[in-house]
Amino acid sequence: MKFNEIKFADNNAARIYKDYISRIQNATKILNAKNQQEILMEINSHIFESLQNNETSNNEVENS
Repeated sequence: MKFNEIKFADNNAARIYKDYISRIQNATKILNAKNQQEILMEINSHIFESLQNNETSNNEVENS
């Protein structure tokens, strides 16, 4: 699998996300490419899932 960046509508959120991903990439440079990708994808999936859970929670509040 290949790491794919999450797209954000908010420019500030996109900037913070890209900065965070860049820091992870810099911190994992000492690892081999496979491990770098695995770490990026794992962290990215946590961010994505958190965003999905947040959207669900916001919809529940808005619909109440």
